[in-house]
Amino acid sequence: DAYKDFFLEVNKFLRLLDDFYGPGMKIYLERYGKNIKLKLACLDAASYLKDNLDRVKGAVVFSATLSPIDYYQDAIIGSHDEPFLLLSSPFDKNNFHLMLAPKVSVRYKDRASTYQEVYEYLKNFVDAKQGNYFLYFPSYEYLDNIRPYLDFGDAEVLIQEREMSEFDREEFLSHFVPNPCKTTIGLLILGGPSAKVSTWSLTALSALPLSALASRRSGTTTTSSATITTRRKIKASIMPTATQA
Repeated sequence: DAYKDFFLEVNKFLRLLDDFYGPGMKIYLERYGKNIKLKLACLDAASYLKDNLDRVKGAVVFSATLSPIDYYQDAIIGSHDEPFLLLSSPFDKNNFHLMLAPKVSVRYKDRASTYQEVYEYLKNFVDAKQGNYFLYFPSYEYLDNIRPYLDFGDAEVLIQEREMSEFDREEFLSHFVPNPCKTTIGLLILGGPSAKVSTWSLTALSALPLSALASRRSGTTTTSSATITTRRKIKASIMPTATQA
């Protein structure tokens, strides 16, 4: 059985070499004592993506960031020859309010000592107005650790699960109705199954406090920046971000 598994893996690797190896690929060799591991890494996928894009009349590309467009054209198709449509945001920039908490560290090594402080920021923010709130956290581990500190009184609190079907996501979002008679809070993970919400659900939100976003470091503190706009005025409370250190 061990020989058969080895034979299949070798043939799989050889097929990948035959089909995909080219200027944008590199082979890495790693030694672990007497063992050797070969890795085939794709450093430039543009030629492979272009082959597939050439088979269709048009393509819609989604990403959190597609700017600067020249860079992404090179990364996706390897040239600037193809026409593209670049649209500005349809949301009113005046409907965005940014608040920072730069003195609170949520770096991995500091998290255990700042859960209470992070909770107090979120609690004060949510208590300021009845409505719907999405509270985003950097990981499930962080959410599990901070949950014992979270107490939002009579508010309904919904928690994003690790595995959610399309039905589960729709059911989750259905709790966030416009003009609610009580506060409803969603605890979510950045990049998780319910993190990318529809425009419809955004219009029902009072705010999107975020506990982690792309960070910009200054000295010993970490500050955060983000852009969130909706068709109605909301507030975004940005808790400081930290990469694991």
